Amino acid sequence: MKRVPITALLLFCWLCRAHSGDAALKPPSYRITVWTAEDGLPQNSVTSLVQTREGYLWLGTFNGLARFDGVQFKVFDPGNTPGLPGNGILSQFESREGALWIGTVEGGLVERSNGSVRVYAQGGRTSAAKAPRSFVESGDGSLWLLSFDWQLMRFAGGQLTTVSTNWSLEAHM
Repeated sequence: MKRVPITALLLFCWLCRAHSGDAALKPPSYRITVWTAEDGLPQNSVTSLVQTREGYLWLGTFNGLARFDGVQFKVFDPGNTPGLPGNGILSQFESREGALWIGTVEGGLVERSNGSVRVYAQGGRTSAAKAPRSFVESGDGSLWLLSFDWQLMRFAGGQLTTVSTNWSLEAHM
């Protein structure tokens, strides 16, 4: 069997691509659209974004939560959403069961499920430092949260508890 030099193989591939039509040589085109408060967003600073299984984009801002359906925004704030503790939305997460979990500036953990809102606070107290910055769901359905003051918290059985505040880390500056 004769061996084909690599340069001949590369030339053949290039020729095939060149003759396959102009579409193969053109880069894909993308359309970029910018939405602002003038388009219905509660505020121009988006702090969090999640796409739920329903296809909606949920955007958190410091002036409320917005659901975007691809055409328009529907804003959720304390004025039209009973139970929402404040306008400042910092983080969001969708659970396997389809609940939207929200971390707020006020420090509360908010669950939006089936159109209703419920707030959970650790020990009845909330503060911005306790606001969830990130979420993950474990195999047993528990939510694990990391707060802005670096506390690891677990939400299970309707209770929010601190699991760890001692990371044994030293600041090296």
